[in-house]
Amino acid sequence: CDPDKVAQARALVVRDLRQMQEQPVTPTELTRAKALLIRSIPLGESSTGSIAARLLYYAQMGLPLDEPTRAARHYLALTAPEVQAAFKAWLRPGHLAAVVKGPAPK
Repeated sequence: CDPDKVAQARALVVRDLRQMQEQPVTPTELTRAKALLIRSIPLGESSTGSIAARLLYYAQMGLPLDEPTRAARHYLALTAPEVQAAFKAWLRPGHLAAVVKGPAPK
């Protein structure tokens, strides 16, 4: 990672987050995001230990044990306007915290 490019990278992230707030994602972007989320579900249950940890987490949080199935259904039902509304409601691009590891820029 090039320390001199941190500010440029941050500006790109802020730009993209603002764009997500101002206009809905394209159908292609939404389909890709849904596929990524759904494909990640089995990866969280790829070992006995991870399955046990997830079940314990669900129990502690008061969630149903079929939470991954419910999440997948929710992901599939999401619409572009709902994604845009979530970005507007939950993200503040002008107030992001930055953590940078590495040498100071020259």
